[in-house]
Amino acid sequence: MTRRPLLASLTALAVAVATTALAATGATAQPVPAAPDDTGGAGGPVVSAEPLASAKISEGLADATGQVTAFVQLDAPSGLDVAEQGGDAAAVQAATSDIEALAEDVVPADQSARSATTEPQRIATLSNLVSGALVTGDAAKLRALAESSDVVAVYRVTSKTPDNKNTDTFTRALQVWQDSGQTG
Repeated sequence: MTRRPLLASLTALAVAVATTALAATGATAQPVPAAPDDTGGAGGPVVSAEPLASAKISEGLADATGQVTAFVQLDAPSGLDVAEQGGDAAAVQAATSDIEALAEDVVPADQSARSATTEPQRIATLSNLVSGALVTGDAAKLRALAESSDVVAVYRVTSKTPDNKNTDTFTRALQVWQDSGQTG
């Protein structure tokens, strides 16, 4: 028997044993007791929305104070997503319109409008590669945008300087470049 079939056989045997062990453990698991006041249990509330909203906030925005700029990623397909799914130019345009409407719902104030509002203001809407909006405002109010179900994540936009050139939370460009192995 050559080495390759032997390794394949041993791997298959190990997977079969592990699967059998896990199935036996699952079959003997104790049932989950019902919540004492019947507010939990199957289909009941499990967690509050606060921890979920904080998970949507990038590390750089979580501890920011004062006036900042952020990228609010929206829960809508981008133009690229629509095109990759076989959509034509009209479908891409419709997706762009949907993203602009959603951005206006999440952040109603437009920075180009002359107003003395303290609410976050939309600088621009992005729809080609990723759906989202660039927003400026008080850091605490920008963090509050994460509570919306239409928001996937909120990332702080950091001005690039020589001492923070590796700040790429959203794109992870440095990691992609290093993982390619073509680092020059």
